[in-house]
Amino acid sequence: MGATLVDPETVFLSYDTKIGRDVVIEPNVFFGRGVTIEDNVVIGPGARVIGPLTIGRGATIGPNAVVTEDVPSHSTVTAFSDGSHESSVAEKRHQIHSPS
Repeated sequence: MGATLVDPETVFLSYDTKIGRDVVIEPNVFFGRGVTIEDNVVIGPGARVIGPLTIGRGATIGPNAVVTEDVPSHSTVTAFSDGSHESSVAEKRHQIHSPS
């Protein structure tokens, strides 16, 4: 089970992009240098992944999201219609791991 490129002619992969198993990459996605994509990841159309960074197992990158730092496993990164983004991954880690 390899990666599925929905429209391979519109996906830009750097020579050193590493892609795991069962990854789905939608059209018009750009990957900068040093990107590692672990297994079972879905990357929505128009996403920009600027490395070096790792997208963890089971993560989802929403349409038009801009990713500039590591994404933990089973996380979701989205872009809002006004171009702003959800809280940074570091803020999410803090929220997830902070004692209540």
